[in-house]
This record gives sequence, C-alpha cells and structure tokens, in this order.
Amino acid sequence: MQGFGPITQSKFLQTMGLEPRLGQLIANCESETEAQRLIGEATRLVHPDEMGNVYKVLAITAPVPTAQAATEGVDGSASETAPIVPIGGFE
Repeated sequence: MQGFGPITQSKFLQTMGLEPRLGQLIANCESETEAQRLIGEATRLVHPDEMGNVYKVLAITAPVPTAQAATEGVDGSASETAPIVPIGGFE
C-alpha cells in the first residue's frame, strides 16, 4: 500500500472542485435563503477557523506499479505509459 497526505480538508475539497459544484447547486436553488445556506455550509467546510484546517484527509492506495508492469499491455505487448498524476491535492 501507498499513502498520501495528510492534507487539510480545505485543500482537498477545493482541489476536488467544491467551488464549481457549489456554483451548480446555487444555480439550481429555488430561493436566496437556500443559496445562502449552501454558501454558509461550504464556508464552514473549508474555512481555516472552522472545519477546513481541523480535519485532515489521508489517501491509501494500491502500490504504484513497477515501470515494467506499467509499460505492458493487457496481452503482454508493449504499451505507452501515462504519467501518474496526483489528484485531490495530494503530492
């Protein structure tokens, strides 16, 4: 297994697209009160003085494949490898 993190909940949620998702939810709100409630809840999740820095995120994954395994296709033939790109704010 391989571990990444921990990182703050704020960094994780923002990297995973909290702001665009919040925008979609607000666009579909039926009232200003509902939109303000969503904004308040999102702010609570990411604000450093609230949950944003209090909670941490840790990712545990299967081991990164070896260079040889990563270059072999399903049938054992050579294939191009794509770089492994960290997601969710993990480096």
